[in-house]
Amino acid sequence: MAWALYTDHFKILARFGIILRGILQIINVAAVCLTVLIQSGFDTTSLSNLNFINPSASLSHNLLFLLINAVVQITWLPFTAFVFILAYLKYSNANNLKK
Repeated sequence: MAWALYTDHFKILARFGIILRGILQIINVAAVCLTVLIQSGFDTTSLSNLNFINPSASLSHNLLFLLINAVVQITWLPFTAFVFILAYLKYSNANNLKK
């Protein structure tokens, strides 16, 4: 049943995934920028050394970044699971009503 729901609604679920992953990437870049700005005394020239494509590579051993990233992950992962659970419930309820 779950596979049928997934394949029937693949486009919208893929869009959800891409949008949520994009938002997480923006949050990660903001966390890296915030960490670098705090540690440099809000010197914006320090942002030029960052890797914006893979932000965690720049500060993988920085405790402040790891703390910020942990807080984001603690809230973001349950949120994304909740979004997909709601989509599953919506589509499974719609399929049950059709039958």
